[in-house]
Amino acid sequence: MISSKKSIETVPRQQCSLLGVPFHSIAEQEWKELLATYLCQDDLLIIFTPNPEIMLRAIKDEKYLSILQQVGLSLPDGQGLRQMTSFLHRAEGIDNKFQVISQWCMSYLHTLCAPRYIDYPIDRVIAGSDTLFRIHKALPNETKIHYFGGEGDVPTQMLEVMNKNYPGYQLTSSGGYPYRSQSEMVKVMSDIKAASPEVLFVALPFPLQERFVIENKHYFQKIGIKVVMVVGGSFDFAVGKIKRAPLWMRRSRLEWLWRVIQEPKRVARIFDAVFAFPYMILRRRLAGKDDLLLPKL
Repeated sequence: MISSKKSIETVPRQQCSLLGVPFHSIAEQEWKELLATYLCQDDLLIIFTPNPEIMLRAIKDEKYLSILQQVGLSLPDGQGLRQMTSFLHRAEGIDNKFQVISQWCMSYLHTLCAPRYIDYPIDRVIAGSDTLFRIHKALPNETKIHYFGGEGDVPTQMLEVMNKNYPGYQLTSSGGYPYRSQSEMVKVMSDIKAASPEVLFVALPFPLQERFVIENKHYFQKIGIKVVMVVGGSFDFAVGKIKRAPLWMRRSRLEWLWRVIQEPKRVARIFDAVFAFPYMILRRRLAGKDDLLLPKL
């Protein structure tokens, strides 16, 4: 977690807290300053990128929710987060259930037709795969970076791709599944220690990736790691195993549809993100739950 000793300039602005999970804002030009600060001190910056699927899991799993709260930088990944925080903000103080439902429906229309109306309290969402590359661009040359995770040949392919794109860095990679067995965990941690990175990217399925980071954060700090970020399936995107949606679909907020077309087996997960999560937020709001907390100005 971010140390209370840091000056306010090193702590990104918190946009809001949704279901108890904090979300922060960091502009493109702030990345370089933020990372430079952490690379020069002993604290560990932990970066999570919660999306609607993760939020659905967190509301049902108190231990996982607690893990998500132990973070230095929490970046919203998914238009559904902007959509529902905007809805909750606009529905604040409304007691009439019909009006609440109307605001919820309007949030869908705004998402599709008038996105300018959903710029508060979350002013931007950043896909984890995009953040992966933004961080690289902001790091100084010779930074030691390690990529952990990915299935099959993905760790090796990831190293090849990133060496080609970022030749100025000291890059290493390793695979493994730490929760398969104790011996596997030992090997995974040994590989990471041997790489001795300053920045570590962890690509495991949620909720295991966040659990892995929090359970081992003191060890990571002890061996000199400065920044740890969980990236889910971002390695698959980086190596071309999974293709990103065309730019026009991303701008139209239809990337979820592209994922369904490309990976039909993910339809249940896409349904959770696009429909189940908004419906859960509506149900909780109608039940009188206060899920959105805005920072005090």
